[in-house]
Amino acid sequence: MNGQIDLSSIIIFKDLNSSTLDKILELPIGKVNYNPGDLVISEGELLEDLLVIKSGLLKQAKLLEDGSEKVVAYYYENEVYPLHLFYADINKWPYDIYAEWESEIYLIPWKKLRPIIDNDVELLNNIIKFTAHCTCHTKMILNATRYKKIQERIAYWLVNMKYIDSFKIPATQKMLSDTIRVTRPSLNQELKKLESLGVIEIDINEIRVIDEEYLEDILEDV
Repeated sequence: MNGQIDLSSIIIFKDLNSSTLDKILELPIGKVNYNPGDLVISEGELLEDLLVIKSGLLKQAKLLEDGSEKVVAYYYENEVYPLHLFYADINKWPYDIYAEWESEIYLIPWKKLRPIIDNDVELLNNIIKFTAHCTCHTKMILNATRYKKIQERIAYWLVNMKYIDSFKIPATQKMLSDTIRVTRPSLNQELKKLESLGVIEIDINEIRVIDEEYLEDILEDV
């Protein structure tokens, strides 16, 4: 058993019976540490290992011709990735993955993990629940980006963020601007306006909604 691997905080491995957990820990699990900006996965690499984010933050990003970066998605601490690609029988990574923060990543060989999943109902149930939460999170982002105005996107996000798992709420304004597809300066301007009106309170990077009715009125006028 691999004593250096701790899966206790990982969402899909919580509350498993000891027998199943022991089988997983007996697998040849790799462990890699990344610094911010490190390339974790290159587009076109063989899709062989399930990425387990023990700590830190990863992102799917694309470097543009002007040297800027377009972040498509973030992957959070205690999550695993990419279950949807494995179950879709995709055998190569379709994009690049980078470390946004210092990150500790476990690499679990999927071909060895899959039979364990297939023979444990609780583990499979955890995976279904986790995938459902990820789908809801993605749907919320898509709904936000359907609004044309920046103010409307922010209002939609702030009204609905109470339905998101707390660990998936963007921890910085950069992450929030990437998530709802607006520029950081425009996001900052709109947030300051809402704060001056007493609609929200901002404590460093935490945003608290004070007047949800005001935000709902913005969306009703669309």
